[in-house]
Amino acid sequence: MMIFIAEHPLFTSNPTTLTKINGTTFYPLRDYMEEGPRKVFWLGTNLIKQHHMLSTFINCITKNGMDVIDMEEWAPEDPDKRVRPYSIVIRAKKRMNTLQAAGCQQ
Repeated sequence: MMIFIAEHPLFTSNPTTLTKINGTTFYPLRDYMEEGPRKVFWLGTNLIKQHHMLSTFINCITKNGMDVIDMEEWAPEDPDKRVRPYSIVIRAKKRMNTLQAAGCQQ
């Protein structure tokens, strides 16, 4: 069993702040489809984070012999901050080959 936790790709794609327009909170999304480094300022330090699309995470897991069991997306309870998910949790397990699944010996 594997549990994978990461910042949500929507969060890493465009590391900017929430925006209010006419009293409604928005999260401007751009460059989601462009994977790669993102410069951010976090806790008083300049950092470089790597942005990957959700499909990259899922494909990496499945191409390495695992099946995704479930996935959760987390966001804070504050309504102004619930406009985007902050993190993802993916639970996966090693894939059994068809002989193992049928109870056969190899």
